[in-house]
Amino acid sequence: MSIARDVALIAAAGFVAAGVALVWTAPAPLFSSDHAVPRVLELRLQDAQRRISALGFRPRFTGSEQHPTIPVGFVVGQDPPPGVILPPGSVVEITTSAGRAPVVVPDVVGFAAPQALRVLEAAGLVAATVDSVSEGADAPGVVVATRPPAGNTEDPGTTIGLVVSASTVGRP
Repeated sequence: MSIARDVALIAAAGFVAAGVALVWTAPAPLFSSDHAVPRVLELRLQDAQRRISALGFRPRFTGSEQHPTIPVGFVVGQDPPPGVILPPGSVVEITTSAGRAPVVVPDVVGFAAPQALRVLEAAGLVAATVDSVSEGADAPGVVVATRPPAGNTEDPGTTIGLVVSASTVGRP
C-alpha cells in the first residue's frame, strides 16, 4: 500500500507544480474582469448603450452619419470593434445613422425622356412625366424642364416631374 500512496503523492505534487507553472508563465491573468466588446451594429442607440453598459463599459455617442440602408437612430459604427477585450470602464464609441443622404436633382434637360428616367432612377429619385409643351421644342420626347429644377436637393425617393416636348410634326 505504501507504493500506491507514494505514486499518489508524486502525482499530486506534479499537478500542483504544473498549476504553479501555468499561473507563473501565463501571459495574462487567468481570471480577469475584462470582457469582449459586444457587437451593437444595427441596434437602436438605446439598446446598444444598455448592452455596452451591462458589461461594465462606458458608451459614448459620437454623432450621426448618412447611411444608405440603416434607418435613422440605429448604430452604424462602433470603436473599438466587436470582440476586442477591454477592462471595465473602457469607453466604446457609438455612431448612429442619420438616414440616407439627400440627392441633388441631376440636369436632364435635353435628354430623351427614357434616358432622363434612367438617370433620375440611378440618382435614387422617382421620375414621372407630368406635362408636355410644344413651344420651342426641337424634337418630340425631349426633356425641357424638371420640377423641381436641377440642382435642388431632395430626399431619396422623391418624385421628379418631367416636362417633355410634344410632337411638332405637321406644325408650322
